[in-house]
Amino acid sequence: MEIGDCFKTVFLPGEICQDLIAPSGASLYPQKSVTARPFNAPTACSLFGNGVVCMGLMNDAIGYVVPDNDYTMGDPANHYHELISLGQYVASSLMNGLEELKAEIAAKNEVINEIEDQYNTLNRNNIDSLKKENETIRDKHSKLIIENENLKTKFVN
Repeated sequence: MEIGDCFKTVFLPGEICQDLIAPSGASLYPQKSVTARPFNAPTACSLFGNGVVCMGLMNDAIGYVVPDNDYTMGDPANHYHELISLGQYVASSLMNGLEELKAEIAAKNEVINEIEDQYNTLNRNNIDSLKKENETIRDKHSKLIIENENLKTKFVN
């Protein structure tokens, strides 16, 4: 959701690991993740730009959302979030879903822009046509006035 050019937010159904929002979250990189693999989905900032605000725990909250590459059930002392999560691939599924949604919105915006362009073109054409018609009527009116004046002059003489 965007409000003007100054506020962007994304609503996600869970408690989101901040790395999935931030432009360069540490756990997204192999050297900082528990599995030593990269996270292969976009982040909210990469999709919508820096400064995007995440509203989590929305729309039937689904628990913790942990990056796929940092998900482990083998270290409950340091990784308890996974115990209250829907699974390893929730983060990439959500982020890829946001990417698809963004593409769908962009495609619909293109259609809207095309329709607006067509509408504006039709309006310009109609205005041009009406201007020409108005000029024609004005010319006829001027000619009729002149003819009328000529007739008055003839009649008086």
